[in-house]
Amino acid sequence: DCSTLYTGNVVVDLLPTGWIGGDQVTISNGSTDFELQILTASTVTLSASNPAPTASENPVYTCINSGPNPTGNACNIEFFSSGFVFDVPTQTSCATSTNISVQALGTDPATSQCVPLFNGEKNIKAWSTYTSPIDGDTVGTPAIDLTNNLATTTTQTLPTLSAPATDNIALDFDASATATFTVNYPDAGQLSLNMHFDGTGSEAGLTLLGSDEFVTVPAKLNVSNPDAASSCISGDATCSPYIAAGNNFNLNVSASCDNGTITPNFRVNGITLTSNLIAPAGGINATLAVTSIDLVKADNGNHLLNTQTVNEVGVFTITATPPATYLGVPLTTTVGTSPNLGRFYPHHFDTTVTQGCNSFTYSGQPFRVTATAMNNLATPSQTLNYNGDFAKDTTLSNAGDTNLFANNVISGGSVASGGQYINGEGQTSLITSTTAPFPITYTFTAKDTIPSMITLRARDADTPTATGVAEGTTQIRSGRARLENVFGPELTALTMPLKIEFYSDNSTATLTDDGFITNTDDTCTTYDATAGALTNYTGNLSTGETTVTGAGTVSAGTTDITFSAPDAGNEGSVTLLLNGLSLVNQSPNWLTYNWSVDCDNADGDNDITTGIDAGLCGPVGTASFGLYRGDDRIIYWREVF
Repeated sequence: DCSTLYTGNVVVDLLPTGWIGGDQVTISNGSTDFELQILTASTVTLSASNPAPTASENPVYTCINSGPNPTGNACNIEFFSSGFVFDVPTQTSCATSTNISVQALGTDPATSQCVPLFNGEKNIKAWSTYTSPIDGDTVGTPAIDLTNNLATTTTQTLPTLSAPATDNIALDFDASATATFTVNYPDAGQLSLNMHFDGTGSEAGLTLLGSDEFVTVPAKLNVSNPDAASSCISGDATCSPYIAAGNNFNLNVSASCDNGTITPNFRVNGITLTSNLIAPAGGINATLAVTSIDLVKADNGNHLLNTQTVNEVGVFTITATPPATYLGVPLTTTVGTSPNLGRFYPHHFDTTVTQGCNSFTYSGQPFRVTATAMNNLATPSQTLNYNGDFAKDTTLSNAGDTNLFANNVISGGSVASGGQYINGEGQTSLITSTTAPFPITYTFTAKDTIPSMITLRARDADTPTATGVAEGTTQIRSGRARLENVFGPELTALTMPLKIEFYSDNSTATLTDDGFITNTDDTCTTYDATAGALTNYTGNLSTGETTVTGAGTVSAGTTDITFSAPDAGNEGSVTLLLNGLSLVNQSPNWLTYNWSVDCDNADGDNDITTGIDAGLCGPVGTASFGLYRGDDRIIYWREVF
């Protein structure tokens, strides 16, 4: 199927006669180059004969003309007795070439050698023909500026090599029939420069033709962003926010002359795009969504890309690098780099919550929130450059509502690196601190408030309306600690229940009279009864005659505190207040409550302790030892908690 070269040797006779080295040749490894020299003006037809081995398919020979603008029989080559010989090297768009020599040569009838034909000034017809892209696919006029003796002429553009121009260009030939000229082409592509001379007077009947195909490459690539807000001249975090990481932004990639003039006919595939980190220092470079583009006809030399993204926070430049070759020649076009683009900022924050206790948090209890800056890719990922000056003050809220919060602002720049920080704790990348206390709190205005599920949302000044893809939640419960009064003989120890409760509207649960129920989910509250206050001794019971023991963590919201037996003769009662250090690591204490005793020392009545704000204090319980009949005038006694 002619898709693979035959690797064996093939012997063949080439036609016509005149092949350098002989007409019978050997083709090795599927392809060999040969040169044909014809010494008389004529048209010859390329062919071959007597192949060994013989091809199995017909036609045995196929002639393909790969030169510019083939016409007529592709296997015919016309040889002239005279012509112009010149070579235009690869050019750079808009740049004037070095001097190019053109020589007028003819065939000496006696020697069949090429010899100079004339000298002096001659009027030459010169024109250009586009071969890539093909002439009908070009933009604008593919005309070459040709300069000789400081006079510049813009050549005509004609469709074929055989259609001579109508305009004359004067070239001054020396004794060797050589003239010089320069060319300048303001676009890119593959062209042929063609020359034609028809003699007059004593040179009547003399015709010279000449053509040379060459490539012009753009001087440089340019990368820019058409959005004014994208400019970050200072290249640091002081720049205004531009686009969230992961969101689409515009990018122009163009090919041009050195002066910035676009070369609309430049078509090439595989221009590579790469990003370059400008700030923050020590950060990571961004990954681009589009890493390669093609310049096609519709671009007119300027490709507008509106789906570019970066995955990171910071300031970047983007570089466009051309492929190594273009139309068979090295592509020396200078790479292009954009101005500083940015500031790119996080698209949103994801949050995770470390609950105050198991699956919930008490009202007023500090808890921890980890906020992670994220981009807006199809699968969002962490923006590790969100740190230092690029990290802004970030506010935590309940799905946008900041009421009832305290210590809910994370200071900008509190993270060394990694785009993640924990409220109030400067952390390096992905490190989670376990050091208490965690300062953020959410506190109900009243103790008799039913549980509320809150969603922890993080936003900074650049993301005032952003919603996280993954946002942590916690149920806030209004809690209190309660001690039950106990009584018994003075000869045995008494056990006083400590219960941790929360306010609930659950009608199916067993509620106390005021709406609180035991929090069976609490296995975290710690206590130390020995740090509590024993006061209000009555009867024969005095200080030191009974002591309390019990410290640790509650189980399913309950535990017991033990009073030692005061022994015979020490009947009476004592009041225990658990507050401060008696409920470990709970300052301010989120399990206080406005009990009937005067906890805040406001009026001096029934004071148990001082320094408790707003009438809230820890649980109070009375332990009574010995028989107590009560007053004979009392008909009914009920204790209300």
